[in-house]
Amino acid sequence: MYIMKLRKTVIVGLLCLFGVIAHAVTRTVSLDGTQQFTSIQEAVSVSASYDTVLVYPGRYVENVATNRQNITISSLYSVNPDPQIIENTIIDGNLDSCIKICNGEVITINGFTFVNNEMGLNTYTNRGGGIVVTHSSLSLFNSIIRNCTGIHAGGINVSNRSRIFFSNVQIYDNKADGMGGGILYNVGSQITFDADNPSSVYNNHATRGMDICVYYQSYNPVPIEINLAIGSKVLTEADGYFIHVHNANVAINIAQGAIEQIDHDLYVAPDGDDNNSGTSPASPLKTIAIAMQRIASNPDNPKTIHLAPGLYSHSANGQILPMGVKSNVKVQGAGMGETIIDGELNRTFWGSWYASNVELSGMKLMNGRSINVYVFCFYYCSDILVYDIECYNCYGCGTSGLNFSYCSNVHVANVILGNTHYENDLTALWVWECNNFYATNVFVNENSTNWSESNQMGIKIYDSDVYIRNSIVSNISAVDAWFFFYQTIYEDFADYKFDMSNILLINNTVTNPSWVSSPIYIQNRYQPVQINNCTIANNSTPGFVCRILAGADLRNVIFHNQGSGSELSIKNYLSVNDTAYPISISNSLFRSDTISCSKPELLTLTDNIMGANPMFLGTVDSSLNVSQPEYYQLSASSPCIDSGTPDTEGLNLPPMDLAGNYRIANGRIDMGCFEYGSEPYVDVDDPQLPPPPQGINLSLYPNPFLNSSSAMGVFIEFTLPKKPVSQPVIEIFNIRGQLVKTIKLTESYNSLVSKVGLSGEVEQNGEFYSTIWNGKDNNNRSLASGTYIVKVTSDQQVSSKKVTLLK
Repeated sequence: MYIMKLRKTVIVGLLCLFGVIAHAVTRTVSLDGTQQFTSIQEAVSVSASYDTVLVYPGRYVENVATNRQNITISSLYSVNPDPQIIENTIIDGNLDSCIKICNGEVITINGFTFVNNEMGLNTYTNRGGGIVVTHSSLSLFNSIIRNCTGIHAGGINVSNRSRIFFSNVQIYDNKADGMGGGILYNVGSQITFDADNPSSVYNNHATRGMDICVYYQSYNPVPIEINLAIGSKVLTEADGYFIHVHNANVAINIAQGAIEQIDHDLYVAPDGDDNNSGTSPASPLKTIAIAMQRIASNPDNPKTIHLAPGLYSHSANGQILPMGVKSNVKVQGAGMGETIIDGELNRTFWGSWYASNVELSGMKLMNGRSINVYVFCFYYCSDILVYDIECYNCYGCGTSGLNFSYCSNVHVANVILGNTHYENDLTALWVWECNNFYATNVFVNENSTNWSESNQMGIKIYDSDVYIRNSIVSNISAVDAWFFFYQTIYEDFADYKFDMSNILLINNTVTNPSWVSSPIYIQNRYQPVQINNCTIANNSTPGFVCRILAGADLRNVIFHNQGSGSELSIKNYLSVNDTAYPISISNSLFRSDTISCSKPELLTLTDNIMGANPMFLGTVDSSLNVSQPEYYQLSASSPCIDSGTPDTEGLNLPPMDLAGNYRIANGRIDMGCFEYGSEPYVDVDDPQLPPPPQGINLSLYPNPFLNSSSAMGVFIEFTLPKKPVSQPVIEIFNIRGQLVKTIKLTESYNSLVSKVGLSGEVEQNGEFYSTIWNGKDNNNRSLASGTYIVKVTSDQQVSSKKVTLLK
C-alpha cells in the first residue's frame, strides 16, 4: 500500500512539473521595440520558473538581477550558433555588475558578451565584475566576459556554496583590485569546466590570482579541476600569480599559454609602448603590470623589471593598479625621488600571495586609496627584500604603508611611511605572524586621524620574530591610538623574539585614550623583549606613555615625556596564564621618580637616573625643533653622557649611533640613540685584508651571523665623509673571490631624514648608510657556512671587511 501511494505521489509530482514546463513561455527582448520588451531586466522580472528570456543582438546597458526564478537567458545563438551573435549581444554593466544571481536560483545563460568597463575607467566601486553568483547555480554556455572590473573578481564572482558550469566561455582582459582577475570562487562553491567544450581564462589582472583565485575551500576532498584550453601560462599546478589557491584542493591542466614568458630583464618607461620588446632601455614597455605578466619567474636566474624615472599613473599612461608580484622577480626603480607611482586617490599599488624571492626598491608610492585592499602587502611569502621605498599620503584597508603577514625571511630597509591624514587606522608598518623579520631605517612620520576609538597608527607587530634598528616614529597625532605596538601571546610562537635598538619615538600625541591604555604597548609572554639605546621623548598622552607586559630587558633607554601622565607601566604578572616574569632595567633615564610594576619583587633596577631631565641638544639650541631628530642629541650638560651600560657584550648593539657615529665614545656608551662627542665609526679591519681608506668606515653585525630557521641576517652599516656623487654599491664575495651578491643603495639615513621633512641637514660627519644581507646570493640561494668579504665602493673609494656565516 505504501509503495502504491509513493508511486502515485511521484506520478502526480511529475505531471505537475510537466504542466509547469508546458506552460513555460519565451519572452523576447530587443532594443528597437519590435519584441515584447526593450530591457532584459523587464523580461526577467515578469518571468516565472522555466521561462526563457530570448535576447536579440544589441548593447544592453543595464544591471540584471534575477528574482528567485529558475530561468534561461539566451541570445539568438541558441537558435543560430553564429559566433558573431555572441560578440554582438552585449550586456554592459556600466561600472557595476552585468548580472547578479544571488537568491538561490538555477540559471542558464547562453550566448552573450559581458562588459562593464570597456573604457578602462578607474572609478568603479562594485564588489564583483561581470557576473556575481551567490547561493545559486549557473550554467554558462558560449559566452565572453571581457573588460570587466570589480573590487574582488573582475570577470565572475562565485561564492557561498554556489554551483557553476562553464562550457565554451572566454574570460579575458578583466581586472580586480583584490582576488581573481578572471574568476574568484570561494566558500564551498563547486565549479565544473566542460571537457568537450573547453573554456579559456587569460590576460586578466589582480593582486591575488590574475586569472583564477580559489579561496577557502579546505574541506573539499575531491579536487576542483581547472581544465582550460588557454590560460595566461601553461600550468599543471597553482603558481600563486596567474592562479592563486588558498586552503583548497585543486587540480590544474592548462593546455596553452596566451602570454609569452620572457626570460630576460625587462624595461619600463612612462613614455614606453607595450608593443615594444621591453628587453632594452631603448625599447621599453609602458605598463608595469604588463611587464610583470610577461617576465619569466626563473628561480635559477631571477630577472629584474627596471623602472625608468618619471610618473606612472592610470590617467598619465594607463597604469593598471594595484599590481601583483611574481616569485623570483625584482622590481627596481630609479629611486624614491625619481620613479613615482601615483594612485590618484583611488587605487593602491602592490600585493602578493605565496611568492618567494622578491625584491622591490627605488620608488615613491603616493596618493594610494582603498578601503578594500592594502597599499602594499605580502601574504604567505618568503625571502622578501623591500628597500628605498616611500609611501606618501596612502591609505588602504587600515594601513598607510607596508603589510607583511604569515611571511618568513623579510628584510626591510630605508623606507619612509606616512604623511597621511585619514579617518581611522593608519598602520604604517604591519607585521603579522612573520618569522625572521629584519628592519632598519624605517621612518614613520606625520600620520593623523580624528577617529575616537583604538586606532593603529605607526608600527604594529603581532606574533612575530622581529629585529628592528635605526628607526624613527614621530609626529603622529590621534585621539585614541597606539603608535607602537608589539605582541606575541600564542604558544605557537614561543621562540619568537623582539629586539629593538637605536629607535626614536618622539613628538607623538594621543589626546583622549579610552580603549588604548598606553600608546606604546609591548608584550611577549615567552621571550624577554630587548630594548636598547632607544629614546622615547616628547610624546603626549594623559596616562602612561609605555606599557610593557611579561618579561623585558631595557638598557640605555631615555624616557622623558613631559606632556604625559607617567612614563612606564610594567605588568609582569599575567593572570591569564598565571605567570610572573622578571624585568631588568638598567642605565636608563626616567622623567618620573618611580616605575609602576605589578610584581616589584621581580623588578631589577640598576644604575638608572630617576626624576631627571636628559638635557637634549634642542633644549639649549633654539634653532632645533622638537619634531627633528637632531633635537634629541645630547647637550654637553646631559646626565646621559657616559652613563650607559658599562659592558655592552651580548647586547647586539649597532656599532653606530642613529647619526652614524661611533656607538661608544670616551670608553663608555651613552643613553639613548645618540652618542655625545663621537666621531664617525672607525672600523678595526681584519689584518689580512688591505686597510680601508679613511673615507669609508664599515661595520657588520652580528658577526658571525646565523643563517638558519631561527635567525637570518647581518646588518651592514657604513659612513662616508661626504655625500657621494654616485650611490654606493655593496658587493659580497666568497673566500675564493667570486662575487655572490650585489646590493645597490640609493638612500642614506641623511637623505631619508631630509625627505621625511624632519630636518634639512643631519648634524653629523658625512653620510650614514644601513641595510641588511640575508646570507643568500643574487639568485636567492642560501650560501654555505664560511667566511665572506663585504666590499663597499663609493665614487673612487673602497672599504672591505670579513663576515662569518654560520648554519
